Amino acid sequence: MIYSHSRLETFKNCPLKYKFNYIDKIKREEEGIEAFLGSRFHGVMEKIYKDLPFRKYSLDELLDFYEDDWDKKYHDKVVIADNEREAKDYKEIGKKFIEDYYKRYYPFNQGKVLGTERWVNINLDDKGEYKLRGI
Repeated sequence: MIYSHSRLETFKNCPLKYKFNYIDKIKREEEGIEAFLGSRFHGVMEKIYKDLPFRKYSLDELLDFYEDDWDKKYHDKVVIADNEREAKDYKEIGKKFIEDYYKRYYPFNQGKVLGTERWVNINLDDKGEYKLRGI
């Protein structure tokens, strides 16, 4: 059995959702706008740090990358629960996140990048039957 932070949080919040997602493996077609925005922002961060040894992007280049990625991947199954906001509002929030991050950390030399998206698996028992997994 593999555990992760997201699996444990899902179970804590809704055991039935945990069952559907991780035991029955029922995939939802919908994607929350927050998750969609987070994935686009994550893509920008990955671009910054994977390419960092070779080049440093301007803020405009990163914002263009973000907007292109948003426009290419946005789909009609993105769900917005907040009735007072639209997709364009969330898109602007993402741009603000990128601008704030860029202004705070450019030229991104505060530390040495050892790797991105490195999976860690920890055995929780001697047999390796139960594991904790994370990034």
